[in-house]
Amino acid sequence: MEPATLPGTVQVKAPVGAEQRACKMLLPELEQAGHWSDVRIAVTHAPARVLAAAAFAPGLDPDGIRHSSILLRVAKPFRRQGIGSRLLEHLEAEARQRNAASLRITFDPFAEPATGLFLKAQGFECVDRFLTFESNTQQLMDYLFPLRDWLKERGDIPTSARVVPLIETDLEKVARLHVDHLGGTFAGVLTHLKHLITGPSHFHNAVLLAHNEPEGLILCENQNGLTQVQSRVVSPAYQGSAFNAGWANVLLMAEVLGYAHLVGSHRCRFSCLGSNGHTLKLATRCKAETVATQEVHRRTLTQLVSSLTVGTAIS
Repeated sequence: MEPATLPGTVQVKAPVGAEQRACKMLLPELEQAGHWSDVRIAVTHAPARVLAAAAFAPGLDPDGIRHSSILLRVAKPFRRQGIGSRLLEHLEAEARQRNAASLRITFDPFAEPATGLFLKAQGFECVDRFLTFESNTQQLMDYLFPLRDWLKERGDIPTSARVVPLIETDLEKVARLHVDHLGGTFAGVLTHLKHLITGPSHFHNAVLLAHNEPEGLILCENQNGLTQVQSRVVSPAYQGSAFNAGWANVLLMAEVLGYAHLVGSHRCRFSCLGSNGHTLKLATRCKAETVATQEVHRRTLTQLVSSLTVGTAIS
């Protein structure tokens, strides 16, 4: 199908009113995580149309270097007209203002093959994979529970460590943990956490406290017998080594699975980068099935700063 002809000019701006609903239709990922800090759309006003949407969030590479994670999607009738490139220029300019060293985007190359071609043309390269696994909840528990108990018997788990529901913690401190080690903005993550504790299954979101300070976090959703781990982080001081997965990860996962099992969880989904050897080993030992594979693409910000600013009209 030939792309639709764009009348008049196209404007890039933040969505307002009904535009926000259209934006969520183009980017359903916005509903699945709270770290996306800002959203931009490309629109025409005569007639009023939302042509494309993009979102971005601060993030950290494993070595601590800052990047900007992005989402970008152009409605099918308006592709191949430069809209995606213009949105990308805006995301790059804003990433530079936040001192990001690169742009990162994760997508399914099989579901969105055109995205891979677009990113290659824009100078991105594939740097990792993002894998989603699904396993029987009981199998995960059968592996993690004895390991947790063994770590306790060895004295590896300090007596000050405990896992509590998110609602029982200082949300501002938990938001800071998320921002410092997973990404996002403080205001955006805090708003998301406040929303989570109002839900009927809020107790599935758990925090690891050590000396009463949040050092780990798991955000989960339990529905129809399926537990989905949506976010997971442990502060570097409590992470394991290349040879040891670490007691903090084991304790946090085991406690959360215990919550899930009590409410009828039969299956559990969890994700990791292809470079995360500990989680890959967990998936192998629990005979987890790979249910989704995405690619992580990166573009280093070495080009000149774009002159475009939010609100610029595109002829």
